[in-house]
Amino acid sequence: MKNKKGQFFILAAVIISVILVGIVTTRNYISVREEPRRFFDLSEEIKSEAGEVIDFGVFQNVGADELKNLSEDFIVNVEEDFYANNPDNEFIFVYGDDEGFRVLNLAKESLIIDKDKIPGGNRQLKSEISDRILNARISVPGSFRNYNNEKWKKEISGKEEVTIKFNNQLYDFSLGKNQRFYLIMRRKVDDEVYITKK
Repeated sequence: MKNKKGQFFILAAVIISVILVGIVTTRNYISVREEPRRFFDLSEEIKSEAGEVIDFGVFQNVGADELKNLSEDFIVNVEEDFYANNPDNEFIFVYGDDEGFRVLNLAKESLIIDKDKIPGGNRQLKSEISDRILNARISVPGSFRNYNNEKWKKEISGKEEVTIKFNNQLYDFSLGKNQRFYLIMRRKVDDEVYITKK
């Protein structure tokens, strides 16, 4: 009989201990936002459409300079369309062939190629509107993009590979004989940064 009484007290102590530990224990957890699927789908879509633009130029038998112009027109259209829908997206485009590549930085931050710093072409503006009747000033955020500004572009020739440093990361691109089109796309959402290279 004494053995059964001892077992009962041990079992009761274990149950009480489990309840107390469950009440006292602090729960640590981390909530991670799901990756924005549309962001990655968008980068795939841009890459695919760029391939179609290059194919069109090749089938039309246009020269290398004209093909670069077609690519640049495509970039401007893509960037304007997607920026209008989501101003958080930033783009870096690398395009051309073995005769020469062009890098167009339409991100907010600078990038580095071969120790050359290329400033971002996505500039934030702050406009102020004055109202004399209310005696108030209203700030209007916006951005400015000038695709033809040469300081946001870099011509690369005579290389088979190029490395771009952006957002403290290195991105390698191989430059072949055929027309190539690469994209680095970044989106900042609160404290999270999403980057894709296509």
